[in-house]
Amino acid sequence: MDSAVMDVRLQTWIPVLKAQAESGLSKKAFCELHNISENTFYRWQRYLRSKLIDEHDFSEVQTNIPESEQEPTFVELPMTPDVQKSVDTKGLLSPKKPSSMTLTFHGVSIKIEGAVDEDALAAVLRAVKHA
Repeated sequence: MDSAVMDVRLQTWIPVLKAQAESGLSKKAFCELHNISENTFYRWQRYLRSKLIDEHDFSEVQTNIPESEQEPTFVELPMTPDVQKSVDTKGLLSPKKPSSMTLTFHGVSIKIEGAVDEDALAAVLRAVKHA
C-alpha cells in the first residue's frame, strides 16, 4: 500500500490508539468492546511507532547528567552486620537457613528446627518416600 495512503489512514487510527491508552482497558478488552480486530490494532500501533521513530532525530537527545558524571563508576558499599554474618569464608553470601520448617509428604509431617545436617535430612526424606 502507498505510504501516503497509510499516513492518511493512520490519522484515523491515532485517536483509537489514544483512546485505548486512556481507557484503562487491556488492548484485548478494548478491541472486543469496539469490535476491532486485535491484529489490525497491533498493526497500526506498530506502524505508528515506526513512523515516530523514523521522524525522531536521536542525535539531538540530551541528558541532564553533567559530562563529568556520564562515565560509569562503582562505589563500594559497607556491609551491614546482618549481611556480614551470612558471608562464608570465600566471601560469598550463604543462603539463609530457616530457623524451622515443616515438611509434609503423603500425610506424614516432619518438623525440623534449627540447623540440620543435609545428609541426615536426605536419609529421612528417602525413608519417608519409600515408606
